[in-house]
Amino acid sequence: MRGLHQTYTGGLVNLLVVWTVLAGGAVGLAQPDTKAEGIVQPPPNDVLARAIVSTIEKGKWDQAHAMLKNPPDDQRLGELKEIVAQYQAADKRRSEKQQKVYDKQYDKLTKLFDLYEVSDPNTSEVDVFSQAYDAWIEGTDAQQQSLKKHTTFQKALDAAYRKGTETYQGGDFTKAADHIRWVIWFEENNDAYNALDKKLERVNTITEFLKKDPCDETIERYARVKTETVAKVFAVLKANYVKAPGSRLMATAMVDQAAVLGDVLKSGPKGLLYTADPNACDAWTADIAKLSEDLKKTSAEPFDMLGLFAIQDMILVTNKQTLELPEGVILALTTESALAVLDSYTKVIWPDGVREFNKQITGQFGGVGFRISKDGDAIRVTSLIPGTPAAKSSLKPDARITAVDGELTKDMSITCAVRKISGLIGTSVTLTVTYPDSDKMELVTLTRAKIVLPTVEGSKQASNGKTEGKWDYFLSADEKIGYLHLSNFTKDTVSQVKGTLKKLEDAGLAGLILDLRGNGGGLLTAATELADMFIDKGVLLRSKGRSDRVSQWAATPDTVKRTYPVVILINGGSASASEIVAGVLGHQGYKRAVLVGDRSYGKGSVQEVIDLGPDAGKMKFTSAYYYLPNGKTVPNRDLLSREGRDDWGIVPDVSVPLYAFESKQMRKVNQARRDSEAEKKDEDKPSVTEQMIEADPQLATGLLVLKARMAVGG
Repeated sequence: MRGLHQTYTGGLVNLLVVWTVLAGGAVGLAQPDTKAEGIVQPPPNDVLARAIVSTIEKGKWDQAHAMLKNPPDDQRLGELKEIVAQYQAADKRRSEKQQKVYDKQYDKLTKLFDLYEVSDPNTSEVDVFSQAYDAWIEGTDAQQQSLKKHTTFQKALDAAYRKGTETYQGGDFTKAADHIRWVIWFEENNDAYNALDKKLERVNTITEFLKKDPCDETIERYARVKTETVAKVFAVLKANYVKAPGSRLMATAMVDQAAVLGDVLKSGPKGLLYTADPNACDAWTADIAKLSEDLKKTSAEPFDMLGLFAIQDMILVTNKQTLELPEGVILALTTESALAVLDSYTKVIWPDGVREFNKQITGQFGGVGFRISKDGDAIRVTSLIPGTPAAKSSLKPDARITAVDGELTKDMSITCAVRKISGLIGTSVTLTVTYPDSDKMELVTLTRAKIVLPTVEGSKQASNGKTEGKWDYFLSADEKIGYLHLSNFTKDTVSQVKGTLKKLEDAGLAGLILDLRGNGGGLLTAATELADMFIDKGVLLRSKGRSDRVSQWAATPDTVKRTYPVVILINGGSASASEIVAGVLGHQGYKRAVLVGDRSYGKGSVQEVIDLGPDAGKMKFTSAYYYLPNGKTVPNRDLLSREGRDDWGIVPDVSVPLYAFESKQMRKVNQARRDSEAEKKDEDKPSVTEQMIEADPQLATGLLVLKARMAVGG
């Protein structure tokens, strides 16, 4: 359910029974023998307070409010009553704001509906869907379903699908995508819509695969891809993939991708590395269609390397006779399409992509130390990484980079800009920058250094009198509440967390918020080691692969006893290692943390990375599924989505889905959080930390849950 509303359906009688039992005065119920030897009965108020906190930890705020309607005179109960009141007041403000934002967007949509119904020449289905999207992302579940059932909306969906089909057949893939992407957004379970969307997805894959890269002028991008490399890839799958892969599905994917390759090349879009004669494309398409029909007659499903090679060889031979693309292109494209049907994480990193892959895995590279985003025609600096050449220079957040070493960034992608700005340690790069409040153009020359991305961030960067900032890890210094945002799990993450926690614990840390939102994962060892910091005994994680051989990670006693309460924030961007930490610490048997936010990504699998040989690239493949302490896997997104289900991932204890307007305001505040000069720019505004809590309902709710746990001693 959207929003923070919770409904208690147990009824008034049940509430009265709960209250009476907690108060110790239920008539007709067996009472414990308070005189029994060795049994110490907790005070009734302590029992009630813990029951209320347990209710809050399940997100049942209305029920907690009812339990606190006429509480006994007790300091803890008073604190809990205030916490629940703060939540309900914030929830009311949030609901009112949401209704106002949605009404504004829906009013615009109804006006478009009217124009569309009278066939206004300036109003198309795309216009309707664009505005419907703006309303949809601000709506509750009920509002979304009501919008979806609108007759004009359904009429637009049918028309968009028809036009999408026609434009695809005419070779205008861009227009087809404009129509079908909206149809799929609103009707994702329609088989006909999905079939066309799958074709367009393949078109996009091929277009990106063959697109010219301003950072790489070499046409022979896949020249180092050899049949020997592909043989190693298939051999790894046969021996080590988490389950026996089906070669028929993989072969079908190869052929389907090859068929779409002919469609793309025949349409002749601009900006591709290769072109082909239309007659050659027709010949290619005819031969691939015949291969597809022959493949449908086969029934073999167990993994058959020779069968896969035979299909790939037929495609290579057809290419030599028709399209005449470099062999490496066909090998890479067909291999990638075959792997894509297995899962989203099994991939080949071809030789030209190894450098970038290593950067992502290690979190270390030669660069200058800032984060960027695309802002219109320019590249914008969003934040500086402390201790780096950029942080020690005159460069400031919000700078627009208009050129890199004299090359304009107007048509440069983010990936290309990163590649040009980073480079060998000790070399220099000159940036041409401007700022929003000035017409002055500046040249900033930086010497590249080894950059180690900080995976542990705090509530804000606090200025220490220099350009360089340092993190403040207290969300509330007075209440001793710590805040750690983990962006990734690298080999340095655990040591960074331990060092940070020691400083907080020495300062009297009373409660911790661990923010794993947007954390896509990283090293399995880092995840288990971090979870181990909070649990002294028991199984943390198990993994089981193809051979049924089980690997197990057990908790080990720590010299530091971390008994303070923990709240973990998760969302749809929390995946892999993040889900392990959340799943272990949130496990009911340990209950070291309460999970707050939105459903996690739903990965549930373990990958290994191997070298394919000198100058041959690397391969990342799924080798096992992992099992949480309850013996269950994290529901896998890939597997469930194929069944038309969306109940993947870890469900938080306290659910707080976000609306689009909230995500937008959170992004704005998050930029200020990384700017050590933010509070100096406008001293009349609330502090950055106060702005964070005000703008972020998930953080605000997590903070209240944490305070409730702190009120009863964790």
